[in-house]
Amino acid sequence: IKLALDDSKLNYNLEDNGIGLVLAHENIGLMQFGFKVSDLAYETLIGKNKSDISKRDFFDKFYKGFLKSGYDIQTFADLFHVAKVFNVHDYSLFINNACASGLYSLEAASQIIKSKQAKAIVVAASDCPEIYKYLWFRDLGIYSSDGVIRSFSEDSNGLVFGEGSIGIVMEDLENAQKRNAKIYAEYLGGGFDLEGWKITVPKIGSDSYQKAIQKAFSQSNVNKEEIDVVCPHGVGSGPTDYYESKAITDTFGLNPKKPLVTTFKPYFGHNLGGSALLEAAALLLSLENDIVPPTLSSDNTDPKFNISLVREKEE
Repeated sequence: IKLALDDSKLNYNLEDNGIGLVLAHENIGLMQFGFKVSDLAYETLIGKNKSDISKRDFFDKFYKGFLKSGYDIQTFADLFHVAKVFNVHDYSLFINNACASGLYSLEAASQIIKSKQAKAIVVAASDCPEIYKYLWFRDLGIYSSDGVIRSFSEDSNGLVFGEGSIGIVMEDLENAQKRNAKIYAEYLGGGFDLEGWKITVPKIGSDSYQKAIQKAFSQSNVNKEEIDVVCPHGVGSGPTDYYESKAITDTFGLNPKKPLVTTFKPYFGHNLGGSALLEAAALLLSLENDIVPPTLSSDNTDPKFNISLVREKEE
């Protein structure tokens, strides 16, 4: 990366240098994980006890059993098998970008279509969080102890996982009109800003959310006065809720009557990598039915957030 940037003569020392990254790796961390598992397995099963099997022989046998299952968890394998099932052959990409994966996927699909690499893209996500992820979030103190998400509330105590799968088709407008496709909405553009600080909480004093919103306005040629509904992440975690609410009030003013603010996490739980796409699908269905669903379980909105959540179903 350093050699390429130097060769390009780009000034990457600036705070806002306009440079992005697309990184590729078969499965970063897989082998390190395998070594840790095999070390732990050997020490647990054999340890200091006398045994006819050496550590080298144990590792050899372990990896023969580990290799195929390890290979199968690589992301390109999922892409390959799904593409094979549905006879997909045009430009395809696997995106793994935490909770923002769904939003990045929509933007990537849009760019693929605009560049005429494909006429249509199926954007899909599926997440079924497992026990280790739960233990990690619990130990971080951000998993709800009573199994309820209370977004932006005084009594919020964290998130809850939810399982689900989502598929949305994005298509060139002319192509969709030619085949009389049912069109739910037009994707006008998205805005993204990567803090590069921590994975689980926003950077203290950051305006990353505000930058992303402003970029979205710029990319889509939409004015803030045109926005009717905002659907924030709303995980029910104090720092995240605070910075999201601050971005809303910095953009639209304190306690805005418009746009309406509602969040879907209390309905579905947190679907991790699929969450943003799941909520985008819910928003499309809300548009189709001319309704704004209320936020569940958030009866005690914290006044310091200066936002009013939708309490009853609105048109």
